[in-house]
Order: sequence, then structure tokens, then C-alpha cells
Amino acid sequence: VSTPRSEWTQGTMPHLYQTDPAWANKSYAGGTVRANACGPTSLSMVYIYLTGRTDMDPGAMAAFADANNYAQALRNGRS
Repeated sequence: VSTPRSEWTQGTMPHLYQTDPAWANKSYAGGTVRANACGPTSLSMVYIYLTGRTDMDPGAMAAFADANNYAQALRNGRS
């Protein structure tokens, strides 16, 4: 279970998981956060730790990466 958003604070590393139902089925890199978004999930954790902001969960970070062409569509688990 991911750290609840209400507990996300600056200086405390949240535990976020790609499989969390809140974002697991959102699209990312030609698949889903569950399948492809280890990078955006990790980046979200660091972002929250450094800023304390709660606006970039793994689903939002994945959407940002897709929208700005930071992610290539993955095929058969490879880019």
C-alpha cells in the first residue's frame, strides 16, 4: 500500500507503488503505469521528498512525461 497522500511531506520519503489502484491503470509509454512507469513512480517519490508538494503522483508524473515526449512507447518490454 502506498503512503497516503495526506502523509506526503517534505523531507520524508513516501512509499509509492506502480500497482496502486489510484494510478496503476493510467496510460504511460504505450502501456500503463502498472507495467511501464517505474521511472515516473521513483521520480514522484523524490519530487515529494524534496518539495513536499502533492500534485505529482505517479499517474500525473507519467502523464507529464508522455505529454512532453519524455517517454517512448515500449514494445515487448523494450524501448
